[in-house]
Amino acid sequence: MEIFNGMVQKPIIAVTSRTVYREIPGKPLVGIQPDFMVPQNHAECIIRAGGAPVFLPSIVERNYCKTILSAVRGLFIMGGDDMDPALFNEEPHPKLGLVDVQKGNFEFLLIRMTLDRDMPVLGVCGGHQMLNIAAGGTIYQDIYSQTDSTIKHRQELTQSVPSHYVTIEQDSKLYEIHKTMELRVNSTHHQAVRDIGEGFVVTARAKDGIIEAIEAPEKRFAIGVQWHPESLAADLPAFQKIFDAFVEECTK
Repeated sequence: MEIFNGMVQKPIIAVTSRTVYREIPGKPLVGIQPDFMVPQNHAECIIRAGGAPVFLPSIVERNYCKTILSAVRGLFIMGGDDMDPALFNEEPHPKLGLVDVQKGNFEFLLIRMTLDRDMPVLGVCGGHQMLNIAAGGTIYQDIYSQTDSTIKHRQELTQSVPSHYVTIEQDSKLYEIHKTMELRVNSTHHQAVRDIGEGFVVTARAKDGIIEAIEAPEKRFAIGVQWHPESLAADLPAFQKIFDAFVEECTK
């Protein structure tokens, strides 16, 4: 953290948002209004780590992204709906769900610019998948029809409860953060990383081989995790660690 006029300045962390749509009663000419939404627990984890989150509307415009990145110290990519297969040159699979095209296009552009600047970036769930796609990787559009997965990756329990185990590579920043090779995580996805993006390596897998975490060893901090640590951190402090490490890097 920087000191300015005797006050501690927290690092500003940009946080992407989801697009949600609502009907506007009594306004038939307007119809459906898009809004941008960020769950509160994302902000809480960043604030606990010593950061100051700012939330971004999904505006697909290079100068806007450039301005945002010049004003912040790090980027957090939240999860959301399914990935747009057009971003990795595929046609939509029959099992593809709802796609937020605007969010995907915005995050794709923003992540590429963030990686070019070597600015710290953390992605969770869909954000982890988008981090891989923006680096030139691909995903399985549907785990169960495209792999031999034997684990339930979309739990019916609340996200605040861990579901299955992942194995973490010992030679990784993720291991340095968690100090364990096995972690029980929550799981709310039916898509998963397939081909790894340029500069990234696999750092965690589920017991069925599904990729659960990636990172870019040559970057300051570029990590994606398939689980939702923000939904676990309040009750299980071990999951706050990744936010602490991320924000700490953003202060340097």
